[in-house]
Amino acid sequence: LRLLATQDVEEANHLAVELDERNLERRRLTREISERALEIALEQAGEDEPLILLAEHEDFHVGVVGLAASRICEEWQVPVLVAQSRDGFITGSARSVADFHIAEALGQCEDMLLKHGGHAAAAGFSLAQENWVRFVGRMQKIAEDQLSEKDLRQTIMVDASVCSSDLTDRLAEQLKYFEPYGQGNPPPLFIWRGAQISEMRTVGTNDAHLKMKVLTDSGAKLDTIGFWLGHRLSELPTKVDLAFSFEKDEWKGRERKQLNLKDVRAAV
Repeated sequence: LRLLATQDVEEANHLAVELDERNLERRRLTREISERALEIALEQAGEDEPLILLAEHEDFHVGVVGLAASRICEEWQVPVLVAQSRDGFITGSARSVADFHIAEALGQCEDMLLKHGGHAAAAGFSLAQENWVRFVGRMQKIAEDQLSEKDLRQTIMVDASVCSSDLTDRLAEQLKYFEPYGQGNPPPLFIWRGAQISEMRTVGTNDAHLKMKVLTDSGAKLDTIGFWLGHRLSELPTKVDLAFSFEKDEWKGRERKQLNLKDVRAAV
């Protein structure tokens, strides 16, 4: 708020640098907590394919446990609960998938919880440390009852099939009329079958993201970015099917068309 309100350029620069440093620290914490929480949750789940993942630790920062849960949930496509334990109490956040109403599931554990609240996809909760093991067992049972017969693989609903000649500046401008995007109004998704990759690499911390250039029919190159798809690099051929939202990206004052990838596969 001080950054937005200040009229002093020097103060604005100082505050902007401080915000950037804090954001980098938040991202580092999120990454570390996500990795450790996943280890704990998988150890707890045993050899079975987990239908829900739960982890708590005293070193988890309560301010980023929700971000960690969201990251793991997106990767594993199962409900995830991550929590901080401190002074005999556990406080955490939960993220869930379409077939599992996480707030209702927490409601079935109300007798063990001090607080809980949220909605189908995300919730928060707190409980006494002594109730954690029992809480984990009940949540696992609820997940087994509701999810054991379901296919939890993420489904992408595509709105239209396109070819490269459809991806014009005019289309990018028209898509702005559908904004604002968010829960209940996602951006339109397209599929481009048989796209030819000209360049492909990973970017970001731990090579988390996939960045490619694909050729249009005219031979021009279109930029694509696939967040959290970096692990797919080694398995992709040069001809692929792309599921994506189409947008204009601005970088250093320059605007360009970009495909924001939601999934990619070998062309079929």
